[in-house]
Amino acid sequence: MNSSHKNAKIIRRYIGYLQDAKKRSESTIRAVEKSIRLFEMFTKDADFASFNRSKAKDFAKQLANGGASARKMYHTFNHLKAFFRWLAYQSGYKSRIDISDIDYLSLDRKSMQELNSVKPVNWPSKEYVVSLVRSIEGISEIEMRDRALISFLLLSGMRDRAVATLPIGCFDTESLEVFQYHDKGVATKFSKRFVSKLFVFDDELLDHVNGWVKHLLSKLQFTQADPLFPKTQIKLNRNTNEFGVAGVEPVFWTTAGPIREILKKRSLETGLPYFKPHAFRHATSQLALRQCASPEEIRAVSQNLGHENIGTTLTSYGKLTEDRIGRVIDTIDFSKQGEDQFDEAFWRKVDKLKAVANRKLDTNDT
Repeated sequence: MNSSHKNAKIIRRYIGYLQDAKKRSESTIRAVEKSIRLFEMFTKDADFASFNRSKAKDFAKQLANGGASARKMYHTFNHLKAFFRWLAYQSGYKSRIDISDIDYLSLDRKSMQELNSVKPVNWPSKEYVVSLVRSIEGISEIEMRDRALISFLLLSGMRDRAVATLPIGCFDTESLEVFQYHDKGVATKFSKRFVSKLFVFDDELLDHVNGWVKHLLSKLQFTQADPLFPKTQIKLNRNTNEFGVAGVEPVFWTTAGPIREILKKRSLETGLPYFKPHAFRHATSQLALRQCASPEEIRAVSQNLGHENIGTTLTSYGKLTEDRIGRVIDTIDFSKQGEDQFDEAFWRKVDKLKAVANRKLDTNDT
């Protein structure tokens, strides 16, 4: 059996292991296959059993010299490490692969620093969102939907895929709870199942959301299983013999692409800058964190955003802009001689969690 055929056979076994034992998603498996194939190309399809520290170091050097980003190298190395660790316990490879050699598939210190640095993110202010929403008249169903959608993005802080797949029945207008249940069709990240609540930053924005739900249920007779933000309906106008917009239909968007297009369209019409959907999640996090006055409130905000690790909230979403840093510093009364607002134990815990978040750079929780 030549090495290429042998490699293909063991890769199939590993993929089966990831699918059946580790329950990995299809997207993760495709990424793993891509990383393994990249290593195969580097070694010119050499037998995986010939893996050693020299090949690991040379492969890492080639990736770095080839201009690969620190994040790409990080993910590639992690995929390969997991693969070779599994391989080292398989028949025919046990005596050939030295476990310690696998550690040479690692980033250098400079790349690790680049990876750990949190890049500043621009996000829309509450005033921006209110202005954008007010620019939409709300006369047609499409305008009502878009106005409610933009409001919901800020008030919920949800990811665009989750919003695009959210059924009406998963949002309670009384309690303002959002049931982000994967088994109800909501595309949460890594199939998380949790309940969140809207952050009521602005009553006007909330009114748009609740008014839209009422319109869907009362006027359009949508069911609880239909989408909260449905697809645009296109119909043939028999008078003009042309296709045109005819409101909305009880059909879910297949991707989050339409949400991005709506934000682009509405911001362009108003002359305001465009922000990606995920920037609204950053805005929600910033607005909520600024109102927190206790460790418990910070933790509540973190979990409401679906973060298992409070360090993710503080590190990935809590980073301040330089302008904001200056304004915050100006408001601090350094003449106070009292106790810290949060006890020392809390800050030790925060520092520990932030360190964990920095090591968890596969973005599983962001």
